[in-house]
Amino acid sequence: MKPIILPLLLCASLFAADGYKIYEQHCASCHMVMLPLNEPERGIQKAKMKAPTMRMVSMRLKMMIHIHNEDEDIQRKVVKAFIKEYIDDPDEDYVLCLPEMVEKFGVMTPVKGLTNAEKEAVAEWLWEQF
Repeated sequence: MKPIILPLLLCASLFAADGYKIYEQHCASCHMVMLPLNEPERGIQKAKMKAPTMRMVSMRLKMMIHIHNEDEDIQRKVVKAFIKEYIDDPDEDYVLCLPEMVEKFGVMTPVKGLTNAEKEAVAEWLWEQF
């Protein structure tokens, strides 16, 4: 039985949604991954920003959604659940961004048409990257 499990897992991973690719297709038009480190380019990109960077979003979510006993696995699940729900239904009442970010960029528009697997993949990518 064991020899069959490994190939099945490898096949499943080939068909799993790629969070970065989903980000590129559905999020990158507004969210950069992060700002460049070199100052001149950083200033140019900052002026073009339509939304907070994904790095900012991830750091803010991890900071704002904290678990009392500091269980990282539970925090990961809660943050990912928030991301998946927020993708479909961004609501000003549930914004976790700094107020000045909301004032500057507004509330995100919903991203429609993603499957649960795609939302899971982008949420996992966002958690893992930052």
